[in-house]
Parts: sequence; structure tokens; C-alpha cells
Amino acid sequence: MKQNRKSKFIGFMYLIRLNNCLMGVFSVILSAFIATRDPDYIKLLLSIITVFFVFAGGNIVNDLFDIETDRVNKPSRPLISMDFNLKHMFVLVFVFFIAGIILSAFISTAAFVIALFSALLLFLYSWSFKRLPFIGNLTISFLTAILFIFGAEAGGDFTKGIFPAVFSFFMNLGREITKDIEDVDGDEYAGMKTLPIIIGKTKSFFLAVVVFFILIAITFVPYFNGTYNKWYFFITVFGVDIVLIVLLSIFFIFDDIRTKRFVNNYIKYDMIIGLIAIMMGAT
Repeated sequence: MKQNRKSKFIGFMYLIRLNNCLMGVFSVILSAFIATRDPDYIKLLLSIITVFFVFAGGNIVNDLFDIETDRVNKPSRPLISMDFNLKHMFVLVFVFFIAGIILSAFISTAAFVIALFSALLLFLYSWSFKRLPFIGNLTISFLTAILFIFGAEAGGDFTKGIFPAVFSFFMNLGREITKDIEDVDGDEYAGMKTLPIIIGKTKSFFLAVVVFFILIAITFVPYFNGTYNKWYFFITVFGVDIVLIVLLSIFFIFDDIRTKRFVNNYIKYDMIIGLIAIMMGAT
């Protein structure tokens, strides 16, 4: 029984994507400290809890609406491989969303609007938007980007979150496209209409390359206009831009799911390096 409870707890951590929730928390803390070196710590704590709840709810509802696809793509997902009550999980989604929205109201009116809009958009994404070619990709990229505006708002100056939001948007948009290429077999089986299914894997890959190269071009702007310092420049060039080019080359050369999944995971980690560069550059 103890082992079963432990396994279910671990499964629940996978279900809410604990690593994604923590990355969201990290992004909020980073953008708050970019906005100010002396944030209101009560508001910062509220923003952290809000993001954790909204992210957790969004990740659960995503799996709930994606069960059939995951039976092919990722059969080890907790909702498939473990005995979770689906009705209870739907209730938990709304508990997480409502708790996050209520807490955000104590930060500011703008934070409340962002949290409410994000929760609604996460639900719509999982229910419908993710099945629409490119609309789903844009939606999740926008949701990730607005996280930095939210964090900077908690820090007292939402404008300081604009560049991190733009960086995040393009990084996630490119990754969303490559993830669709990775998942094309399962998505096609489930009747989804993602970009690789509509226009093919090759054209989708080159669209992702265009998005990533727009991102690479944008990364130079804050250094040359004097917004960020030399540390940002060096970390971004060697830790983000060059790494992205190498990862895209690997993705193109090796046409197997394991390699593509490896690349997509490391693109996520490359985003963390970019955020560290922004933090270092803003000091």
C-alpha cells in the first residue's frame, strides 16, 4: 500500500509536470527581479503560488483532453498507466485555476486579468485550439510569453518583462513546431490537424528554422542598443544561439523519435540558459 501511494504521488508529479511548474516559478522570480532589485516579497510569493496552480491545472487538463493521442505517443503518461479518477482530475483542474485567479487579485488588477485570461486560454487550448494547425502553437507560445509580463508586473514594472516575453515567445513557438513533428504519428492517429500533418514534416521543420533564426537575430538587439551588458551577449551567443543551430542540425539529420525528443528537451533547457543570460545582462 505504501509503495502504491508513493507511486501515485510520483505519477501525480508527472501529471502536473512539476518541472514545467518550477520553470514557470523560476521565470516569474527572474522577471520580478529584472523589474526591480527590491520586489514586494508578499506579491512575489503570491505570484509564485498563482503560477504554480495555473500551470498545474493547465497541465492536467491538457492530459485529460489528450488521452487518445497519448495512448500512441506517450503510453507511460500517468492518466493512462495509473489509476486516476478522471472526474476527480477535472474538479482538481478548476480548484487549481480558481485558487490561482483569486490569489492573483491580491497582486494587482493587471495580474488578476492576466491570470484569468491565461487559465481560460489554457482550457481552450487543451479543448480545441491545440487541434488547429498553428493556432495551438501560437497559443501556448503566447501563454508562456505572458508569464514574464506577469512576473514583471508582480515586481512593479511590467515593461521590464517585454523582451523576456518576446524571447520566450519565439523560443517556444519554434519548439512547439518541432514537438508537433516529433508527435506526428500519434496526432494523425487521433485525427488532429497539426502543421506537419497539413503541410508535411519538411516544410514544418523549415518554418521552425525560420522562427528560431528570427529569435537568434532578436537576441542581438538588447546588447547593441545598450539594454543588456556583455555577459548577456556572451552567454546568449555561445549558450543559446550556437546551441540552437547544433540542435536543429541534429534534428534534421536524425529522423527518429528518440533523437527528436532529445532535441526538444534540450531546446527547453536552452531557454533556461537564455533567461539566465537576460538576468545576468540586466544587472
